[in-house]
Amino acid sequence: MGLQHMAAGLARDIWQSLGNRAKAVLSVACIASCALFLFAGRWFGIPRHPGYEVSLTLQPAPATTLALVTVMVLLAAAVGTVIAGAIRFDAGLFAAAVGLATLSCRGGPIRYVTQAAPGHGVFLALAVELGLLGLMLGAAWLGLWLLFRGGHLAGDEIKDGLKDQPHSLADRATALALQAAGTAMLVILLARTDDKKQVLSAVAVASLLSSLLAYSIVPARPSVCFWAGPIIAGVVGYVAAYLSWGSVDPVTWKSGQGGGLFMPLARPLPLDYASLGTAGAILGYWTSRQWQRAKELETEAIQATAAPTH
Repeated sequence: MGLQHMAAGLARDIWQSLGNRAKAVLSVACIASCALFLFAGRWFGIPRHPGYEVSLTLQPAPATTLALVTVMVLLAAAVGTVIAGAIRFDAGLFAAAVGLATLSCRGGPIRYVTQAAPGHGVFLALAVELGLLGLMLGAAWLGLWLLFRGGHLAGDEIKDGLKDQPHSLADRATALALQAAGTAMLVILLARTDDKKQVLSAVAVASLLSSLLAYSIVPARPSVCFWAGPIIAGVVGYVAAYLSWGSVDPVTWKSGQGGGLFMPLARPLPLDYASLGTAGAILGYWTSRQWQRAKELETEAIQATAAPTH
């Protein structure tokens, strides 16, 4: 819990470091996104049994449910961009990810998903679901990236003053691997039960801290190099749970506890990883760039002070 308290304090400091206008605009975008997902979830019955199994692929009409969520993600990203696109070009994606958490909170913990499932194949279904959610978020991000490339949205360099440097594919892959590995390790430490509040906070904290760490080692861009990390970590967790099913009493699995080193990775649901995992990673990326720029300004000030005068 000490790590969570530290991360909570860090998140509070990060939030306070944003200007009043930025905080207000981002808050409005997130509220609009949450309202959209809340209304759509109630209107279309996602999940079918509120408070219980919220896996999208295990709903009565999974294809229709996934299509509806895709539309909601894209619409939330568009609305968020209209409201907060002047803050960051991917602020709309941040808002859409926060909105997804509203949909997740309409359901219950992982135990209700495993109890309703006939066997361990449920974990492969969860892995596929998380992959599809990652593709939805990726489609929204790609649309924002194309708007940025077309000059319709301002990039990170304009917003934080940090000059963009060229990065190789290897740099971006390394940053992504570091972020995913960090998220996985921290979720293992923090997700001790499948309680909804605990898994959501575990994923958010892990993603935020892992982005800060990964960027400090490999300061790559764009943000997809970091927010895709929680998606990968979750898929790995579900596959590990599927493979280790036979070594643990099935009753233990169905209780939401399971066993083995990687089981905590399977306690968050796909919507948990895709929502606060994505949002936490993006916030960590924004903050890392701000910190790097602050260091540059400090160095420039020291050099200017030390420069000989004529």
